[in-house]
Amino acid sequence: MKRVFTPAYVLYLALLVAGAVSAYRLLAPRFRPLTVADMARADYQDSPDTVLRKIDRDGLLHDLRPHAKATQDGIDYATNAAGFRDDRDYPRDKPPGTRRVLMIGDSFTFGFGLRLEHTMSHQLTALLEPGKWDVLNMGVPAYDTLMEVQLFATRGLAYHPDVVILMYHPNDALVPATTVLGDPLATEQALEAYYAGTGSPEERARVEAFLASQGQAAAPWNTPTLDPRDRRYFYHAFLPVYWSQIQAALDRLEAMARENGFSVMVAIIPELDRPWDNHPFPTLYEHVHDEMARHGFEVIDLYPLLQHYPNTDLMLWGHDGHTSAYANRIIAHVLAERLLAQQRSRGQ
Repeated sequence: MKRVFTPAYVLYLALLVAGAVSAYRLLAPRFRPLTVADMARADYQDSPDTVLRKIDRDGLLHDLRPHAKATQDGIDYATNAAGFRDDRDYPRDKPPGTRRVLMIGDSFTFGFGLRLEHTMSHQLTALLEPGKWDVLNMGVPAYDTLMEVQLFATRGLAYHPDVVILMYHPNDALVPATTVLGDPLATEQALEAYYAGTGSPEERARVEAFLASQGQAAAPWNTPTLDPRDRRYFYHAFLPVYWSQIQAALDRLEAMARENGFSVMVAIIPELDRPWDNHPFPTLYEHVHDEMARHGFEVIDLYPLLQHYPNTDLMLWGHDGHTSAYANRIIAHVLAERLLAQQRSRGQ
């Protein structure tokens, strides 16, 4: 039957569309994932309905809200009384005969996109003897190494860990720095324009002088085929203005380990969304490995192992660069083996 578009029917359609638009504007902000950029805005208003919260203290912009619950894309997220992603609370004092492991990291450790039982910490717990091990997940999305060490110093030490596992990803060196090129944003823009070949001769000369002052006149990432994001991983890991901040955080972690009698393991998670047959980061992983070893940390470079598996099996949903439940299972097995080997070597 042919529809007759009477004035009344046209008015009905207009009201229906207007109502849908109004509903979207009302509801969309509640379902859009909260970002750190949101919290950095001066006009940001925190909400008790989110897992992430703005704190802006102790050198941290945000953390996880204690006793929080949220659902995103069908995944339930919840935190315990300490603001860790877990379904149980832990006493500050360890039960007798218990070895305690604290995992610090970003969204990989937190378990973005995964049910609680598929996170690294829960899969690791499942591989260790029940009642003999505590594995605490202190991962917070959008943290870098500086933030992870700061959170551990202010809250993790109180749990008297035997082992701290730092989960390191190439984006953990993406820390800000003010340089002769300008504030952090201006510095990034100048470097990106330089490598993209879009800067003026004067701007290129300024950047080259800056790189020379950093001891990187002939940078290992200065190849035209390198993706801009990948190049950013490189220069944040190699330029001293950025990397020195990571070194300072590691110095602090080393000092805390020495003073409090815990050991440190560092697991390097490779960038998963770059094909293994054309992977640009081995020199970066080697650089990170050497730095961690210099601090006396036991290093677990996961790249040589994970490259034997298809990228799509390791990535969240087969395309997201976060680790899948399957990848976390592999990583948990490696961590469990190292923890048990360490325990045996110490006769514990």
